Amino acid sequence: MTAPVHAGQVAAAFLETLGKSLQAFPCPDCGETYQGFEGSGGGPCDRCLERSRIDREIAPILASFEAHVLGFMKRAGLSSRELTARRAQIPPGLAKILFRDETEVSRRVRAMLDPAGRLEGFGLTGDTGTGKSYALGSLFMAAAHARLRPALEAQGKRALADVWLTWAKWPEIVTRFRGIAGDEGGLRRVEAEMVRLGASKCLVLDDLGAERFVGASYAEDWMASQLDLLVDRRYNEQKPTWFTTNLGPREFIARYGARLFSRLASENILVRVPTIGDLRLARDRPG
Repeated sequence: MTAPVHAGQVAAAFLETLGKSLQAFPCPDCGETYQGFEGSGGGPCDRCLERSRIDREIAPILASFEAHVLGFMKRAGLSSRELTARRAQIPPGLAKILFRDETEVSRRVRAMLDPAGRLEGFGLTGDTGTGKSYALGSLFMAAAHARLRPALEAQGKRALADVWLTWAKWPEIVTRFRGIAGDEGGLRRVEAEMVRLGASKCLVLDDLGAERFVGASYAEDWMASQLDLLVDRRYNEQKPTWFTTNLGPREFIARYGARLFSRLASENILVRVPTIGDLRLARDRPG
């Protein structure tokens, strides 16, 4: 059993240290000179000690890196199907817009895949089954691969706790919120969830426009106020939002109003996806 250390011993050791002079030591790892107390024996500098600690900490994580990326994205809210999304399987017409054309959206995509790039949102609009959600899923899978490794190397395993992405399938959110709103404390839970969505560093609103209204129009639907509040929060805090919708600009404005469209699409540009037919039906057809 280790003998207890008394306050007097600590004080004596501290006073003894004060009596020693500072001297320069070369770090055996990086070669930089640092200041230490006489008789401390030198050794690696604090920065190299921290680097060594992080390297030991993340070694098992890097050994199963793909599993940790998938876990990270699952916590962000991606479905099993979206977790399988890969860039190589994005439809060629959409891939051309996202990667090869010199456009504002392709610049934003390149920044997503750059570990140090600024994250800026955009929306994808097009017909049902044209690969919008799949394309966004593949981009964020690639972004997570690109960004998680340097974050681990800089922060250690703490980087895994920073779930900077939230993927919200909007029709499911609306249905769930309506289901709990009437429960005891339900409205507080909805409010807390909306605050979380509003505060997310990166938010994906998938399938905007596919939710059903309760009432004669959007203006009479309780969830309309929740979406308005969410878009307002993110607009005012300058947080990027990605979204998918089957609605073109005019249809979007007719459904949600010009104010919401302006606040959402002015910062997060809306991109038209080429009409190529329903890929899901084509995939399921025989032959």
